[in-house]
Amino acid sequence: MKISFQLIHNYQVEILKVLGNSIHLTLQDDLYNEIDLKTAIDFVAIRQIKKLNGDNNICFFEIEIDETSYDLSKYDIFIEGFLTRLKEVSGFVRIIKFIDQIRNLEYEKIYSEIAFIEMKLREVFSFIFYSKYSVGQVDVLEEYDIKYPAEKPLIKDFEDRYENPFFYFTFTGYYQFDKPKELPVKDIIPLIQTNEQYNNLRNYLNLRGILEERHIDFLKRIREKLSSIETVRNCVAHNRAIPKRALLSYEKVKPEVHKFIDDFWAEEIRIEQERPENEINFAEQYSYDRLKELLSVAEWNEYNDEVVIHDFWQTGTPEFKFNNLADLKAHLLDISDKTATANFPSNADDKETYETLYNGEFLVNKTLNEYKKELIILGWL
Repeated sequence: MKISFQLIHNYQVEILKVLGNSIHLTLQDDLYNEIDLKTAIDFVAIRQIKKLNGDNNICFFEIEIDETSYDLSKYDIFIEGFLTRLKEVSGFVRIIKFIDQIRNLEYEKIYSEIAFIEMKLREVFSFIFYSKYSVGQVDVLEEYDIKYPAEKPLIKDFEDRYENPFFYFTFTGYYQFDKPKELPVKDIIPLIQTNEQYNNLRNYLNLRGILEERHIDFLKRIREKLSSIETVRNCVAHNRAIPKRALLSYEKVKPEVHKFIDDFWAEEIRIEQERPENEINFAEQYSYDRLKELLSVAEWNEYNDEVVIHDFWQTGTPEFKFNNLADLKAHLLDISDKTATANFPSNADDKETYETLYNGEFLVNKTLNEYKKELIILGWL
């Protein structure tokens, strides 16, 4: 462990003695390490001493302690004890801590956590805005009053770096998107001269900004989470000490942000799966379950471009071999149709309802969609 300091003082005793004593007492009395003064002094390397204006001196020194030999698990106590003892010696003016290997390791960990959160956040924002706008519209985000923390990037920058505008905002930059910018009255008046123009304007205003309620909710609620992260992020980025309260808030909010983002994706997946065009209805459920059973035990033989279907649910466990996708689909469709027919109601009116809702080709395609990797490897897709 190595730390560098600059100490401004007008001590009337030898500076090396002050530093050695402070380290010795801190390790011995606060951290209960068995150590003598000579060893403590050996930890100190004075790099430079300079006389300042007036009576003060500046001393640039480093402390290096082998953590494998001395217990520094209570590192904050060591730092606080050392600095407190320096202050207690008459002539102390100011101590500034610079390079700190222990803190650097801690900050590397926090930086990695925050970088991961930021990338996950960019994924969500990109998904939300591409769901509403074209790629070109996202590049300019003209419906929003955008403020970049530095020079506005060019569209070519996005293309060359495989990025988009969301890579160029600080955390507070994500606060800009809960609602679109207001239109100036002078731009609206010319658009409401006639009823036809007024209707067009009304439609235009109603369609501005993000429209999905769950997306709007995310954009609003994420603001509540990010301030605690940004405070810590700024300390890490500029290598400043993180206030204890800020660090506690960060540790509390961090899992909440991850859950908030994970819940967003879970809801998106649920909604997509429950779209009418993707749902299995009651007339299809038996056939769908039957197809899934068969494919769950199928052999996907890459070496001879063959799929083997084993029907363990039939007497004798028959098997069927296929060397192309069309024949496999035809077989699965036949099984789907037979299963559906066997499970449709006998009552003519009810049966007609089931037959109307049933779609065997949809079921076959939906089931095979779960085996895309295997079909691609076989060269069938």
